[in-house]
Amino acid sequence: MTASEFWRWMSEASAELLEADGQHVADEIEQRLSEIDKRLGVEISGPAEPREMIITAWSDPSAFAAVRELVAAAPALPGWRIIALKPPRGFEFGIDLDGLKVDANELRFEPLGAPEDPKLLGIRIYVPSAGDDDDERLGRALPLILESGIGEEAAAQIDHSEYVAGAGDETALPIRELLRYVRWHLKKHAGE
Repeated sequence: MTASEFWRWMSEASAELLEADGQHVADEIEQRLSEIDKRLGVEISGPAEPREMIITAWSDPSAFAAVRELVAAAPALPGWRIIALKPPRGFEFGIDLDGLKVDANELRFEPLGAPEDPKLLGIRIYVPSAGDDDDERLGRALPLILESGIGEEAAAQIDHSEYVAGAGDETALPIRELLRYVRWHLKKHAGE
């Protein structure tokens, strides 16, 4: 499927998709996006106007250009707001993944250094509500939390992340400071 074929289908199905259940709409659109590029995905808001459709690359920087090109080719679709890549939305939300409940705002982080290459960005995230046996679920939930909190482009700048059950100590920073830290780190190491 080409981008123009996708947007033609989207234009024809637009009214029906505006009214449909969010998961059904996401599944339908994602299946068609995968025919364009398997790295692309979608997030859909509930049926309100305008209904948001975020085309995502799941923080894969190699697919960012493909997302931007696809969104740039979008026709005007009444009732829709089409966004390229997940924007930063802050951490005022919670997530429940297979029974692991995480209040994103309670997370803390600490920067990790890479002496062999200081421009690499690493972080350790502390999750107070997690137990020691939650590693697999944390590994799935926290990348989604980061993408939502700081946006897809900033999340893609994090070269290494690790997750620790517990609150961390007084040196750990509130997660709401993460986007500012990522921007500061990138500016500090620009041109290296």
